[in-house]
Amino acid sequence: MNLLLKARQLCIGLMCLIALSAHAQSLRKLDEPFSALALLAQNKPQAALDSLMAFEPEIASDPTTLAQYHLVLSQAFYNLTYPKKALEYAQLALTYTSLTEQPWLYHKVKISQALALENSGHASEALAEINDSVEWAKQHDALLYLDSLFARGIIFTTLTEYVSALSDFQLAYSLANDDPTTLSKAHIASMLAQVYEYRHEDKLSIPFYEEAIAAHRLNQAHLELSIALYGLGKANRSLGNITLAKAQLIESKEAAEKIDDIQGVAYALKELADIDIIELKFEEAERDLKKAADIFAQADNHQMRFNVMLSLVNLSFKTSELSKAQAYLDQAEAFLDRANMPTHSIGFDEVKADLLYRQQHYQQAYERLLSAFSAHKKVQNNNSTERLHQLRSRFEIQLAQQENQVLSQKNAIQKLQLSSEKNDRIQLILISAFSLLACLLMLVTVQRSRAYKRKLEKLVNIDELTGLYNRRHTMQVLSEHIEWACKHNKNLCLAMIDLDWFKKINDSYGHLVGDKVLREFAYVFRKGLRGSDVIGRIGGEEFLAIFKQANGKQAHEALSHLSDQLRCIGRTIGEPNIQVTISVGLVEYQHEDTVESLLASADEALYIAKNNGRNQIVLAQRTLNPLSDQNQLSE
Repeated sequence: MNLLLKARQLCIGLMCLIALSAHAQSLRKLDEPFSALALLAQNKPQAALDSLMAFEPEIASDPTTLAQYHLVLSQAFYNLTYPKKALEYAQLALTYTSLTEQPWLYHKVKISQALALENSGHASEALAEINDSVEWAKQHDALLYLDSLFARGIIFTTLTEYVSALSDFQLAYSLANDDPTTLSKAHIASMLAQVYEYRHEDKLSIPFYEEAIAAHRLNQAHLELSIALYGLGKANRSLGNITLAKAQLIESKEAAEKIDDIQGVAYALKELADIDIIELKFEEAERDLKKAADIFAQADNHQMRFNVMLSLVNLSFKTSELSKAQAYLDQAEAFLDRANMPTHSIGFDEVKADLLYRQQHYQQAYERLLSAFSAHKKVQNNNSTERLHQLRSRFEIQLAQQENQVLSQKNAIQKLQLSSEKNDRIQLILISAFSLLACLLMLVTVQRSRAYKRKLEKLVNIDELTGLYNRRHTMQVLSEHIEWACKHNKNLCLAMIDLDWFKKINDSYGHLVGDKVLREFAYVFRKGLRGSDVIGRIGGEEFLAIFKQANGKQAHEALSHLSDQLRCIGRTIGEPNIQVTISVGLVEYQHEDTVESLLASADEALYIAKNNGRNQIVLAQRTLNPLSDQNQLSE
C-alpha cells in the first residue's frame, strides 16, 4: 500500500510538470512517476493499472509523456495477461514517439509491442518486430539489451525454437544481477525453467524454478512468485509428485490473490482441477474449471478458454456424461484458431475422435484420428526440417571458413613468390610447405564434410527417442522391400503395431516413464527380430515391422513371442504395475501390392484389433489364408 500511495502522490505532483515541458534530450530511462509505476506494474500490476487510470494525462500533453503513459499501461495489462489491451496501448504509445526523436523510448515500446503480439498468438510477427530493437540496444544501452534478449527468448519459446530461446536466456542470465527493481537473474531463471518444461525435461526445469522462487520470496514479488510456483507445480505434476504439485499450485493461487491477479488465480485453478480429476474429485474439479472459465471469459483469453473446455470434456468422460462432453467440445471449437494454434488443433482432434468413439461413431472417429495423426506428423516434420536447416547452415559456414583458410594460405604463397627473385630457393621451400598445409586443410575439410554428412543422414533417418528408423526412412525401406519381393517372387509381411492404452501410461506415470516404455519396447524388438527384419517408429506409440522372406504364420509366431517379452517392461523400468500389451495389424504381401495398399490393409487389421478389445494380432482378410482367424494374445 505504501508503494501505491507514493506512486499516486508522484502522479499528482509530477504529471502536470512533465506535461508542460518538452524533452530537450533523448530519454535513457523512464521519467517519474512512470519509472515508479513500471516497477509497481512488475510486482502489483492491478495497483499500477488503478493508478494510471486515475490520473490519465490530458490529450494536449507532451507526446513523450503520453508515450510513457501508454507504455506503462501496456506493461500492466501484459502482466495481468490481457494481450489485446497490452497490444492496443503499445501501438498507441508508438504514435507519440519516433526512432529519430526518442530512439531509446521507441525501442522500449517496440519490445512491449512484440511481447503483446506473442501473447496474442502472433509470435512470428513479434519476432520480426523485436530483432531491430535487440541490435540497437546491443550497441546503445545495456539494460535495454537485457530486456530485449529476455523478450526475444519468450518469443522463440512460443515458436518452439528452443535452442535459440536458451541462447538468448543464457546470455541474458549472464548479464543480469540480483537487483529486484530490474530484470533480475530470478526472472530469467523462471523462463529457462519454462523452456525445459516445454521440452518435456521437467527434472531440468525444477532447479531454475526453485532458484526463482527463493529470490521472489525474499523480495516479496508476489506476481513473479505466483508464476514460478505455477510452473513448478506443473513440472512436479508431470513427474508424478501430485501432493507436492497441489501444494505449490495452491500457494501460486494465494500469491495471485494477494495482488488481485485474477487470471493468475484462474491458471492455478485450472491445474488444480486437472489434479482433482486424477484424484476422482469430480465436483471440486467442475467447480474450479467453471470459475476459471468465467475469469478467462472476462479477460477474453481464447487460448485458456479453449484449454479449460478440453479439461471439462475430460471431466465429462470420467463421469460418462457424453452430452456434456459434446457441449464443452463445441465451445472449445469456437475458441480454436487453427491457423495460430496448430498444437491445440491436434489435441482438439484427438479429443473429438475419442468422443466420437464413445458415441459409437467409429468410422468418423477413425477419420478424425487419422487427420490428427497427419497434422501431428506435419508439425514434427516442420520441426525436423528447421533443425536440418540449422545444421546445414552451420555446416556451410564451417566449410566457408575452411575455404577461407585455404585461400589465405594461397595468398601468402603468392606474396612470397613476388617478394624477391633472389630468394627462389627459399620461396620454393615455403611454397611446398604451404601447399602441403593447404592439402592437409582440404583433407580435413573433406573428412569433416563426410562426418557431417553421416550425422545429417542419422538425423534424417533415425528417431531420436528409440533409435529406430523414423517414419520417412521406414517407408523408404518398405518400398525397397516390396520391389525386392516382386522381382524375386519372395514372401514379405508387414505389421502395424500400436502400444495399447499408452496415453494412460503418460497420464498416470508421466512422460518420462512413457519415454522409458518406448525405449524398452524398441530394445525388445531390435533384440528379438532377425537381422533381415526391420522395425521403425511411424508415430507416437505406433511402429511398423517388416518381415523379409516370412509368411503370415512365421511373422505371427515372431510377434507373439515378442509380445510375451513385453510383459517384463514394467519391472525392467522400475514400474511393476505397468502392463504393456500391443495390438497388431498383420498383412502378407501379394503380387502387385504397393506401399499404400499394404499400409491400408495393415491399418484396417489394426483397427479391427483395437476395436475388438486390443492385446491381439489380426491378419488382414485379403484372400483365403490358414491364419485368417483373429488370434487373441494370452493374458
